[in-house]
Amino acid sequence: MTNDKRQPDPTTTTDSRQPDPTPTPTPTPTTVRRTRRAVTVAAGAACALLLWAVNDPWAGIDLTVRQGDATRHVGPVAVVGAALAAGLAA
Repeated sequence: MTNDKRQPDPTTTTDSRQPDPTPTPTPTPTTVRRTRRAVTVAAGAACALLLWAVNDPWAGIDLTVRQGDATRHVGPVAVVGAALAAGLAA
């Protein structure tokens, strides 16, 4: 007696999974440009803060600004704010 039922060949595979119907959206050039700019501005502000931290507290160099007769100390908020303003204005 012969067996007419054929067994599938184990060396060949069939993938019954369907591809994902909702593909991942690719970022547009505008999105990429805005993301890069935001990262660059944030990195510039972080570097300005790092330089302030090295020069002002550690090196003992007082960063001050004269306004008329008054002298004001430049703090970390002013450094980050100026760096962000300059980076976003460019």
